[in-house]
Amino acid sequence: MTAKRIALVLAYLLFPAVFSLAFRLLSEDAAFYPPLYSMAIGAGISSYALFCLQFVLAARPRFVERAFGLDSIFRIHIAMALAATALAIVHRQLFIAARGEGSDYWAYVLGRLALLAYLAAGVAALLFLAKTPLSRLKPVAALVAFGRKAGVSYGRSKAMHNVTLLVSALACAHALNVPAVAFYPALRAVMAAPFALALGFWLYHKAGRPTRSYAIRSMTRLGSLVTRIEAAPKRPRDASAFAARKAGQFAFVRLRPPAPGAAGLTREFHPFTISSPPKADGSLAFSVKAAGDWTMALYDAIGAFPGAEAPAERAWGLEVDGPYGRFSLEDRAPRGCESGPLVFIAGGIGITPFLSMAGSLGRDSGRRVLILWGARTRDDLAGLDELIALSGRGGSGIRTVPILSNDPLWEGRKGFVDRAALADLAAAELADPSSSYWICGPEPMRILVVRALRALGVPRRRIRYENFSL
Repeated sequence: MTAKRIALVLAYLLFPAVFSLAFRLLSEDAAFYPPLYSMAIGAGISSYALFCLQFVLAARPRFVERAFGLDSIFRIHIAMALAATALAIVHRQLFIAARGEGSDYWAYVLGRLALLAYLAAGVAALLFLAKTPLSRLKPVAALVAFGRKAGVSYGRSKAMHNVTLLVSALACAHALNVPAVAFYPALRAVMAAPFALALGFWLYHKAGRPTRSYAIRSMTRLGSLVTRIEAAPKRPRDASAFAARKAGQFAFVRLRPPAPGAAGLTREFHPFTISSPPKADGSLAFSVKAAGDWTMALYDAIGAFPGAEAPAERAWGLEVDGPYGRFSLEDRAPRGCESGPLVFIAGGIGITPFLSMAGSLGRDSGRRVLILWGARTRDDLAGLDELIALSGRGGSGIRTVPILSNDPLWEGRKGFVDRAALADLAAAELADPSSSYWICGPEPMRILVVRALRALGVPRRRIRYENFSL
């Protein structure tokens, strides 16, 4: 772990402790509180500070994203939000144990309301926004399916999640006005700092983040329910951020402005891997699988696209935020494998980062690249023509093997990307200690492939994947 990452982790973990210490130093009564009551206050302060820190993570600031990668940030965000909720419950129970149920004084009522609202927001986020191990449980999946049918879309869930800023405002008002804090002006100022930090990062995330303006040059159907978008920057400064990006990175995009004939395409941002290799002109391509309300609306809107030469009032554009991600050969190559063979293992639309990586490798790179692409049918091989073209390029060491699990007429490899397929198709790479293995696909497939590679003797350090599932 680099010094920067260590410093960020320590700052994050020590942040709540700073405010607990400030309470001890600035409150004249703190030394006389019974232990149980002191523990209740400590748990409450820590919970409040951690909840406010979540807005820093949600804003995906560059200095944090570049150190950890956005997939890691989102995992930390979920874990720390759960920890903050647990601390809030502990705070409440310890307070009851130390002082009884408490009065109806308005500051205490705000605290109870904030706790209930945090619990509701947390449950909703776990069900409808995050992909966790709980999502695979049948009762949870059934509840999510019922919610979707009732109209709880991803966009609505995200909008509801934004209400947590108001909940944090309630928690702040509670913290500033309970008797243990209310009579100490300096302590009140210190206790307001976490919410001020949260508000600042929320405003940056919603209104201050720099984004790039792109003109959509083409929208086409690519395979089964896949939309391919090609876009070009409108101004030189829009191109600069993406001209130097790394193959395998992704971006957050939204249609801007909402275009005529594009019903259902709300103006929220969605993350998609950039499937084209980096180009000096900053142009981008995305291959988007229709897997939700917004992506299905995008696929349905292809016929309404007015074309690249449409007048300004009818032109379709993209607002792009990025690039993000550390799933790239430059950032994640295992030590000793920097110039060795590459094995890219994709599941379905998980081929997109590998389209970019394969396209970025120069014909004189000298690297051997094996792409194992698992899918159900040949209609799911969106982008195969690109890989065939790359494989036929003079001097290219790229070999692509689609493996289909549900296509009776397919004459190529059938089945799954399992241990047998890896042992058969990647024998030369498995025998080379400088080979590295890169995986992108659904979580069940990723787990299966990692286990198969480990069983075949591949060290964990030579396996790379990105825990990204939205």
